[in-house]
Amino acid sequence: MRKWMYGMLVVVLVLSALAGCDTGTPTEVPATAVPATAAPATAVPATAAPSEPLKVGMVSDVGGIDDASFNQNTWDGLQRA
Repeated sequence: MRKWMYGMLVVVLVLSALAGCDTGTPTEVPATAVPATAAPATAVPATAAPSEPLKVGMVSDVGGIDDASFNQNTWDGLQRA
């Protein structure tokens, strides 16, 4: 019974690894797939002022904002923005 369980575990692990592999061939959407009724994107006028200031939040892990890793990069990006 134990050999059967180990065998099934190996099969499941191999299949899950293969399922995660990328084939490397991108799929292209044909031009006819876009509906003709889709409205083009419109730009927001440059003169439009926001009604209230934008508030942004950041969640970090136990390393804090000065961990010399992604937390610090995120914090620096928020400060520059």
